[in-house]
Amino acid sequence: MRLFEEGGYTAHGNVLSREQFIPCLGFAHTELNPERMGDTIKDAEDLLSAPLEVLPISRFRDFVIDGNRSRYEELYFARRNRLVTLAFAEMFEKKGRFTEALVDTVWAILEESTWLLPAHNKHNPDQIDGLPLTYGDRHHGLAIFSSSNGSMLAFIYYKLKDSFDAISPEIGKRILYEVHERVIVPFLTLPFWWSGENGGRPNNWNPWIVSEAVLATALVSDDMQEREAVLERAMRYSDHFVAGYGVDAGCDEGPAYWSGAGFAYFTLLCVVHDLTGGKINLLSHPFVRKMGEYVAKVYIAGKYYVNNADCSLRPGVSGSYLRLFGERVGSSVLAEMGQYIEEETPFVRHAGIVSPYRSYLSLCLPLPKGKTEIRSPLAVWFRDLKIALFRENPDAFRGLCLVLKGGCNGESHNHNDIGQVYLYANGNPVIVDMGGMRYTRKTFSNERYTIMAMRSLFHSTITPGGIEQLPGDAYRSTDEVFDEEGRRIRMQLKEAYPHDAGILDLVREAKLGDGYATITDTVAFDDERPLDIHFLSALEPMANADGTLTLAEGVTLTYPDALSCRIEAIPMDDPNLQSNWKRPYLYMMHFETTTKNGVYTFKFCK
Repeated sequence: MRLFEEGGYTAHGNVLSREQFIPCLGFAHTELNPERMGDTIKDAEDLLSAPLEVLPISRFRDFVIDGNRSRYEELYFARRNRLVTLAFAEMFEKKGRFTEALVDTVWAILEESTWLLPAHNKHNPDQIDGLPLTYGDRHHGLAIFSSSNGSMLAFIYYKLKDSFDAISPEIGKRILYEVHERVIVPFLTLPFWWSGENGGRPNNWNPWIVSEAVLATALVSDDMQEREAVLERAMRYSDHFVAGYGVDAGCDEGPAYWSGAGFAYFTLLCVVHDLTGGKINLLSHPFVRKMGEYVAKVYIAGKYYVNNADCSLRPGVSGSYLRLFGERVGSSVLAEMGQYIEEETPFVRHAGIVSPYRSYLSLCLPLPKGKTEIRSPLAVWFRDLKIALFRENPDAFRGLCLVLKGGCNGESHNHNDIGQVYLYANGNPVIVDMGGMRYTRKTFSNERYTIMAMRSLFHSTITPGGIEQLPGDAYRSTDEVFDEEGRRIRMQLKEAYPHDAGILDLVREAKLGDGYATITDTVAFDDERPLDIHFLSALEPMANADGTLTLAEGVTLTYPDALSCRIEAIPMDDPNLQSNWKRPYLYMMHFETTTKNGVYTFKFCK
C-alpha cells in the first residue's frame, strides 16, 4: 500500500507559499486552553530563576567511552523542555515576561554544534571519536529529535516573530538559517536508512522525521521549488513507511512507539493538508483510521497495553493524541478512548520536543467533562502482526484478558518473543512481558540479544532443547488459526528456533474460557531433549498443598504432573524496569522435563 502514489498526488503546483501557510487547519480548537496552561505557566515562572543547562562535550562522549546515553540526554532534553515551556507560556500570555529567557535558550540551542543525540551522531556525515564534527562546509545529519528541534524552533518563531524581532531581527534570521541548514538541506541531499529508499522496512523514524521536515520547510523556506521538492520527497518516503504495514495497520513496534509511528504519520498528513490548502488530503482514507484504532485494540486496562518489543509496561499513550486523531478521521472509538484516558490524568503539560504541531494542539483541547465509558472488544486479531487478544468482559476491569503474540523476530525494536503470553485479571497483570530496558550503546548494536529483556528465555515462551529463539525475519510463527467464537488461537512456533534444533513440532494454543484460560503446548523432538516452558509472573507465586500455584489477583495455576516447577527471581535493577514495576523482582516459573514428545496444558483460574 502506497497512499500518496495510489492517489496520484504531486507536489507541483499544489504547495502554498510561506506567507499563505497556516498550520493546524481543520481542528476545532486552535487557541491555547487556559485550563491546560496553569502548570506550564508555573513551570515557566520557575525557569526564570533556573540556570540554563550546559552540554559538555565530555558528556557527549560518554556514549563512545562507556556506552551511557542518559547523562547527556538528560541535559539535552532539559534544555528543550525549557525551550518549549517558556515558548508556550509566552504564546499564551503574550506579555513579554518570558521572552528574554526564551531568547537565551533559543540562542544556546542555535549555537550547539549538533542537534543530534550522541547515539545518533553516526548519522552525521563526518564524525570521529564521538565528536559532532559539523562546522565549516560539513553537512549536518538528520535524525529523530534533531528534526523536531528544527520544527520547534521554526514554530516558535512563527508564533512569536514580533517579540523576537523587537529584540533583534537577527534572531529570526539565525533561526531560519540554522533550521534550513540542519533540517531542510540534509533532508534533500543526504541518503538515510530511515527513508526506505534503499529497500528494507522503515520504522517510526521515517514519519517522525518526515513530518517535522515538512513542517520546518513550510515555516521557513521562501523557495517554492524547494518547498515542492521537500513535499515530493516526503510523500515518497512516507509511502515506503506505509508499504511496510499490513492491512490491519498495526504497529509492530508496540503502542509506546505509536506516537512516533502512526501518530507521526497522521501529523504528516495534517501538515501536508495545511501546506497544500487541502488539495492533498489522505485523512479520510480508511487505512489511516485503522492506523489510529490500533491503539484501542491493544489496550488491556488502566495504563496497560500489549507491550511487545521495546514497549514499556505502561507506555503512556496520550489521550490528547487519540482525541486529535479521532477528531480529524471521524473515529468515535479513538475520541472516546482519548477522553477516557484524559479523565484519569486531566491536567497535561506539553508533550516536550516530540512535535510542535501535536504539542500545541494538545494544549488547545478542552478538558474532558463528565465520565466516559468505553467498551473494549472481546476479541482482536491482527493478521499481520499475529497478535490475538480475548477478554471475558467489555469492561476492561472485569474478568480475564488473554493475549498470545506470534509474528516474527525481525520486527522493529524486536524482542525474541514468539509465543509470548500475557494474562491480566480484573485489569491487573498476572503473566507479563517485562518490557524494554533503558537504552545504552548495546541496545542497537550487535550485542542487543545479550540483553535480558530481548531474549526469549526471559519471556513467557518456550526453550526447547536448551535453545533460545534467534532474531531475524526468518524466525517466526506459522500456521496461525484464529477462532473468534471459540476464543482460541493456535500457532506453530518451531520456525522461531534454529533449524538444527531437532524440533519436529512446537504448537502453542491459547484459549479463554469462562473464568479460566489455558495454554496448551504440543511438542515433538527428533530425540530426547530438555524442555523448559516458562511464564513470567508479576508477583512471587505461592505454592499450595494441592500442587497448584497462586499468582497475582488470586489466579490459580494448575500445571502438568509430568513437569517439575522451579521459580527464579528476576531482578528489576534496570532504571526503566524499576520505574515501571516498582518492585525488586519479577518471577519466572520454569516448568521442565526431558522428553521426545508430549502435550502440556496449563490452566489459569480466577
